[in-house]
Amino acid sequence: MVNDKKVRVTVDYFHCKWCEACVVEMPELFYYDESTGKAAAVSEPVDLSAELERVVSICPTDCIEISDP
Repeated sequence: MVNDKKVRVTVDYFHCKWCEACVVEMPELFYYDESTGKAAAVSEPVDLSAELERVVSICPTDCIEISDP
């Protein structure tokens, strides 16, 4: 299934505990931000996918947010 919906992904670094799950699961989207010591997401809008929704759902602190671009 192809989904053409673009979304913006952000990480609430205040609540992130740097478990690394998002970076391990989707390194093309998430990365380690050395300035905060937490996870971060690429700044450009990305395609909404089942994989992205799964990664959001496994975040133990619910700090990943998907919004309209």
